[in-house]
Amino acid sequence: MSAFSRRYAPPWVWLASLLTATLLFLSLDLAQERPVYQLKVAPAAGYSGSLKVVFYGLRIDALRKEDAISVPASGWTEIRALDSVTFSADADAPPLVIRTADEPILFALLRYPQPSAAVLSDGAGYKDQIELQSATESILPIEVGGANSVVPSNATQALYSLPARVGIFALIFLATSAIALRLMTVSGAGPASTPKRRETLWLAFPLALSTAATQLSYYPANVGYDAALQWVQAAIGGELSEPLGYAATYLMRLFARIDTSPALLVAVQGILAALAVGLILRELRFRGVPAWSAAAAALVLAFTPQYPLFFTNLGKDAISAVAVLFFSWALMAAFRTPRGARVPAFLLTSIVCSALAAGLMRGNVMPAIMVAMLCVLILLYRRHAKRDAIVTGVVFMALAIAIPNALSILAKAERREFLAERAVEDVSERPPRLFANLYIYHLFAASVASGVPIDPEDSALFYQLAPREAWADFNCLMTDTTQTSVSRNILLDRNAYLTFLWNHQLDLAKAVGRILWAHPKILLDRQLCVTRMIWHIGVGQLPFQTTAALGIDDQERGFLPLAGPHRSLIPALTETIEQYKYQTETASWFWLFWKPALPLCAGLFIVLMFAARTRDAGVLMAAVAPVASVLLLLVVIPFPAYRYAYPAVLMMMLLSTLAFARPRDAAAGA
Repeated sequence: MSAFSRRYAPPWVWLASLLTATLLFLSLDLAQERPVYQLKVAPAAGYSGSLKVVFYGLRIDALRKEDAISVPASGWTEIRALDSVTFSADADAPPLVIRTADEPILFALLRYPQPSAAVLSDGAGYKDQIELQSATESILPIEVGGANSVVPSNATQALYSLPARVGIFALIFLATSAIALRLMTVSGAGPASTPKRRETLWLAFPLALSTAATQLSYYPANVGYDAALQWVQAAIGGELSEPLGYAATYLMRLFARIDTSPALLVAVQGILAALAVGLILRELRFRGVPAWSAAAAALVLAFTPQYPLFFTNLGKDAISAVAVLFFSWALMAAFRTPRGARVPAFLLTSIVCSALAAGLMRGNVMPAIMVAMLCVLILLYRRHAKRDAIVTGVVFMALAIAIPNALSILAKAERREFLAERAVEDVSERPPRLFANLYIYHLFAASVASGVPIDPEDSALFYQLAPREAWADFNCLMTDTTQTSVSRNILLDRNAYLTFLWNHQLDLAKAVGRILWAHPKILLDRQLCVTRMIWHIGVGQLPFQTTAALGIDDQERGFLPLAGPHRSLIPALTETIEQYKYQTETASWFWLFWKPALPLCAGLFIVLMFAARTRDAGVLMAAVAPVASVLLLLVVIPFPAYRYAYPAVLMMMLLSTLAFARPRDAAAGA
């Protein structure tokens, strides 16, 4: 090894830093050319009535601060309501100007009995006058930017100039190199860190506080349609839905027997999430993470919108994520046991229970948990008591098989009893492999939409379900689009459709396989599109992607009678949270708050650098489940919803505090 490598770091470290910096820089997509839209809105001359321009929602202040909306200082008056801002101007007032690139801006012109008119122009040839006098008051919605823009784009604009891009890449490479150099060369001084148990509580406190405040602001919880339906099924019983997950439904039933409102369950999951975060940060303190870094991470997680909003959502996603956090903590704590010593039974039990909870609550998490458990058992077998590893593996596998089957038998018996009481024939609702069916449909729709020639033998079965026009309705981001189109144009009745799928689902899959084998670009394009939220940061871009739900969506009608009215116990805070969330969802901030790629890539780099120096098996094992879940999402993801990546992003953000650790040599993590 050269003197440079001995003093600083081996060449592979610099190569890893360069590769990570390059991936991050390319993912930022700073060279993108964006269409620029500009619309001027002014009152027309010769009218006695005022022009009234209305902006709805809570983003008006943010847009004005970004100069996306410019309101002249004179000639316009502002009137604020609870959910809107109205700007009013008389004749001869200077124009109000709206500017945007990727992000559409919506507003409305108010029609009312007095004579008024608006002049719309873009300064590049477009001009239109809109008469607004109307016998009754109404609004005329107008959109600037995007596919439905009232005014065309008249220019493009690079997000960053070439010199700026070079400078940004240099800064990223400098940051990755500094992290790598620090982790590979700085040693911890003195004895190993031994944080006190009480640290867990104060590290957990910020997230516990923010989740509690959020729940009080959206009491009893933030609730989507599926979660509301599942709560109704849990509380009332009868016809349980398999895709929602029997394990989650029966867990909800335990809480529903205490109170038909989900407030208690959501409060418990919020407290447990905060406790798990505190435990993980304390484990990282054992690995040399300074107290200030752990405290900073706790505060960041508590006061960014993703986590308090996510852990106050009712449903299996949040419950599974809490279990993943405890699983990661248990792994790090277990592998802090010296090599050759027996891992405490409490930690082995925690590993099994948390792994089961994470996988059972959300079925698509189970493959990642299985991969992580396989790695854990191999290391336990090699490093610690072999018998303990075998027993742990046998118990986990036995329960992972027995519990779902037992719950399925219980749910089906409950369904039969429910239908028998109502004298309804027990017709199976869903064919096997329903989730796979979504992908079969979506991939065939992608083939139809691409225009490639399809063998009539491969398309015949699909066209028995719905005509070609239904399959051509394809959105690469959403399986739901195809599913809805087929459902609306289905050629079979319900029983015939179910029978068809029972008999031909494998044939449909084989047909799609043959099409994609002949035209692999269809699959590649579709995967790059639907997984873009995972690997692409896109500064300044506002892609289609669902973030975190606020309040209660359009609900299953039986939910509110059980849960009680949805209300805010802290109205002022509710408005603040909404404004904060909407601000983070603007194009300027979306990439930082709601795109997983940055924390995933940076976190993985930090973990690998730390593990290369310390050989810390616990840190590596804590990263296996997040990495495996992300790899699974790159293969199977129905649409770009941030909630799928929550556990992985959260774990990588926590593990990123290792960048500030004072690592010891490999023996310390062995």
